[in-house]
Amino acid sequence: MLLCCAVVIGYIEGSIPLNFTVPGVKLGLANVVVLFALYKLKPGEVLALVILKTFFTSVFAASFTAFAYSLCGSLISFSAMLVMVKTGKGFFSPVGVSVIGAISHNVGQILVASFFVGSFLVITYLPVLLVSGAVTGFITGLTVSLLLRNITLSKMLEVK
Repeated sequence: MLLCCAVVIGYIEGSIPLNFTVPGVKLGLANVVVLFALYKLKPGEVLALVILKTFFTSVFAASFTAFAYSLCGSLISFSAMLVMVKTGKGFFSPVGVSVIGAISHNVGQILVASFFVGSFLVITYLPVLLVSGAVTGFITGLTVSLLLRNITLSKMLEVK
């Protein structure tokens, strides 16, 4: 169910014509589902969610390059957020975890871009991505904080 939510949200977000002057900047709304899952599921289940979400949303984008960028960023982001959630229980809020996840995702994308371009000069683009990632990560984290306070996974999966 969470995978379907993430893919649908990612698809809808991809079809919203955002006129950012900065290429590659996205809201990352599907990450609400991933961050929520980090707090409610086992790490292996969340990893499967991340990989499958990345695959299916990339299928809709119809681009191997988009898949490579997204997968690398997603795996680095997942790893950073998992460490924060598991080792910093009660110390890091969902907002902090989300901001670090967004920033980590952007670092992963820059690494992939460096590989495809064949130069580390693309790192000059990193400050723009870090600022946008911090802003979108903050919004995602606030959303997940509200969700965690108001919904449990068992309620969400409950069939009436």
